[in-house]
Amino acid sequence: MLSLGNAVLSERKKMTEMKAVLLDVSGVLRDNKAAMWNSFQRVLAPAGFDFGLTFSDFASTPEKALAAYRLRGLQKYNLVENCIEALWALQKSGLLLSDGLENPALIDAAVSAHPFSGKQEWALLVKADFRRTDLEYLDSVQPVLHAREALHRLSARVALGLVSNSGSAFNRAWLDRHGFSQFFRAFVAESDVAHKKPHPDGIMLACRRMFVLPQQCYYVGDAQSDMTAAMAAKSVPVGVLSGTATRPQLEAAGAWRVFDDVWGFANALTNTRPV
Repeated sequence: MLSLGNAVLSERKKMTEMKAVLLDVSGVLRDNKAAMWNSFQRVLAPAGFDFGLTFSDFASTPEKALAAYRLRGLQKYNLVENCIEALWALQKSGLLLSDGLENPALIDAAVSAHPFSGKQEWALLVKADFRRTDLEYLDSVQPVLHAREALHRLSARVALGLVSNSGSAFNRAWLDRHGFSQFFRAFVAESDVAHKKPHPDGIMLACRRMFVLPQQCYYVGDAQSDMTAAMAAKSVPVGVLSGTATRPQLEAAGAWRVFDDVWGFANALTNTRPV
């Protein structure tokens, strides 16, 4: 059990003891940016998606790819199929993604005007490309900086679990390859629940598997849907900036605290200083 005496965490009212930390994988432990958007390009560009209107060439303009990755930080467009529909609608409307990120209502209007009936089919193809399990590919998708050190620090003080919208086989293969599986007492993937995040089902299931109450858990995520799911489960939502959403987006979605990454959260929670 972890006592929260650290002044850094004093804002949390009446939070004296927590028993577990649940984490997302993508954007919290795994750096998906290049791999995800390379999959989008490989699968969708030949089908007529003009990424020049959105994130252009990843290699030459990584800041545009990051901007597109930020689209998944918005709760409505976190799921791959909804992200694809938004990119399609923006293209059809002649809008830049940067316009939509500054004013998400423009994305909503574009999607209403240009719904994309093929989004589910194309999402399956993108996921299949992204979730490969050959060792060369798994090695190329690297952990977030200092994620391993953060897990060492957290697991020495509190129980850890994972709740992800990604596929079980890919997540388990990636976690095993990078030596992360040993840290976790429970793992919930998209196939384990009827409703993915932003619904709280995954967090609730992980808590049951770990024999803890949701109120006794932090949930660490990088997207608005993570914050929504945590609040619905009555867990404490913690945001990190190593993935899709920005600080204002996470705070607007209800994040209790926002850290640069999981290492920053681990340091604050365990009352220690970075080395």
